[in-house]
Amino acid sequence: MTMTLAVALVLMLAACAAGSGPASRVPEPKPASTGRLLVGAIACPIWRQSPQRKAWNALEAYPERTPLLGYYDEGDPEVTDWEVKWALEHGIGLFVSCWYRAPETLGKPARPIFGHWLHDGLFKSRAGGRIQFAILWENANSVACGVQSEQDLLENLLPFWIENYFRRPNYLREQGKPVLFIYRPEKLIADLGGPEPARAAIAAMRAACRKAGLKGLIVAGEHHGENTGSGAEATAAMARLGMDYSYSYHWPTFTRHMPPPDGRTQEALVQAQEACWRESAAGPLPHIVTASTGWDSRPWGGAFSKAAWSLQPPALEQLCLRARAFAAGGTGLARRLVLLDNWNEFGEGHYLLPTRSAGFGPLDAVRRAFAPRAGAHQDTQPADLGLGPYDALYRAHR
Repeated sequence: MTMTLAVALVLMLAACAAGSGPASRVPEPKPASTGRLLVGAIACPIWRQSPQRKAWNALEAYPERTPLLGYYDEGDPEVTDWEVKWALEHGIGLFVSCWYRAPETLGKPARPIFGHWLHDGLFKSRAGGRIQFAILWENANSVACGVQSEQDLLENLLPFWIENYFRRPNYLREQGKPVLFIYRPEKLIADLGGPEPARAAIAAMRAACRKAGLKGLIVAGEHHGENTGSGAEATAAMARLGMDYSYSYHWPTFTRHMPPPDGRTQEALVQAQEACWRESAAGPLPHIVTASTGWDSRPWGGAFSKAAWSLQPPALEQLCLRARAFAAGGTGLARRLVLLDNWNEFGEGHYLLPTRSAGFGPLDAVRRAFAPRAGAHQDTQPADLGLGPYDALYRAHR
């Protein structure tokens, strides 16, 4: 053995002994400050392979969308630690997780489907308590359901939310009140028998929260397209229900502001979203701004798969800068919160979670826009530290 090789071996063994070999856990996040503004990412918690639900299979034909985490198990707390680390280090301080009620619990004590990200991932992860979260009730999804009656809402659904989410110290609050995002206000109206019963039910929800020891409840209603009329019309309907804010899951694919295929320049797509913000903010409710990264639903076989578009990092950064400026003119929660669409909806084609093709480019654009004083940083992934893989469930069921 040569002297050089011997020295190298000694140094390598010393480094391993000092803990600089393969990491045993995800490094602690180093949050990037966004000042008084809270940046939230809407999250899609469907990524846990099982014999019944094989969501990852739909992405096999789109390898460029493969996350740097691989076809991961969302119920793995270590996976969540990576998500929290990447979010916080790029200025995202909130996850708004879609929440689906199991259809067989309609009229019975509620439980979620796709609850693994919250209950097995976030709540059991080391870093989970360092980021805020909220739920977005998907009350009109084909795999979930709404409510059977006001009694069902107040006695079966709301108590589950209060005990499992609203009481947690890192749940999103405004004026001390937990914030509930509702995906389809018009479906809630239909479920409860009309606008007036729905309005009464929302008031009863607030009263029930106060009775449970909370300060009340903030309710935000969603719209993102022509199915609910213009932005002003949609928010007017929500105001009549007694909701506090409006917001959008996605802009601008399903609106009249969507540029035609031959006019979808990066700037045109940014301006289309700005037009959606202005139209919604013209209504009677404060509008929480959402900035969307793109849309391409071919993996799901969506009816709008031909409307594919995507913002490159420079345009996404510009969109985020404009969203920050627009929010500054809002009130209450609409002034201090900007939403990003989406954290991880790989099937619909809008995501920030790092992938093989995009890497950390989109997240770095978010960091530059919302945390400009954070300075230089180093993006780290599991392979850099000898951690992972996290795809055991996918491989077992594929």
